[in-house]
Amino acid sequence: SRAPECVSIEIAGFCEPARGVGGDYYDFISFDNSQLGLAIADVAGKGMPAALLMSTVQATLRSLTARNGTPASYELSSIVSKLNRLLFNTTNGEHYVTFFYATFDQKTQILTYVNAGHNPPLYLQDAASEFRQLTSGGLVAGAFEHAAYEQETVQMKPNDLLFLYTDGLSEALNVEGEEFGSDRIMDTLKAIASLSADQIRDVVARRVKEWCAGMSLYDDLTFVVMKVKEI
Repeated sequence: SRAPECVSIEIAGFCEPARGVGGDYYDFISFDNSQLGLAIADVAGKGMPAALLMSTVQATLRSLTARNGTPASYELSSIVSKLNRLLFNTTNGEHYVTFFYATFDQKTQILTYVNAGHNPPLYLQDAASEFRQLTSGGLVAGAFEHAAYEQETVQMKPNDLLFLYTDGLSEALNVEGEEFGSDRIMDTLKAIASLSADQIRDVVARRVKEWCAGMSLYDDLTFVVMKVKEI
């Protein structure tokens, strides 16, 4: 419900369901050793059925991370593999979830992540002009029982920006039927990258709402902004 207070990063999230309840989800998991977990996910489908399955995703992730201890003591790829198997056994492979999970070490500023078929988060280094998309991982979760996943580490630095989002943002439609699109997301972020995480969240939310003026939301709108603080 609220972003944690962190020493080395700013973080902000936004979620607006299209139908009162939805199948989008983001989460922050604080560990005792300056590690922070970040998750974002999108269940295929809408409304109450998607929301119920997403509650299972949240409970499963919380249970797996609590059972395995701090991030330094386990492989994120193993966590996602277990999550995938549990979801498959719950739904018999009839439903799936796009899922991204990462941990950030506030001491080393290293991000470790696994992307299970989710929209690639956008990573913008402070001195860079182009985004890097975080794609390492594997298939969507819940569709195939024995799907394999890989993880990747990224060395972040002060003022670096990470933007996680669901396809409700990139596929938001205006009255002419045109999607907001990933290019427009990146152009917006480049223009406001110097702002705080809260300000970036507010600007992105305002711009997509302006884009959708006159249209009702077709899909849940969810995104997370993470920015490494200047030390």
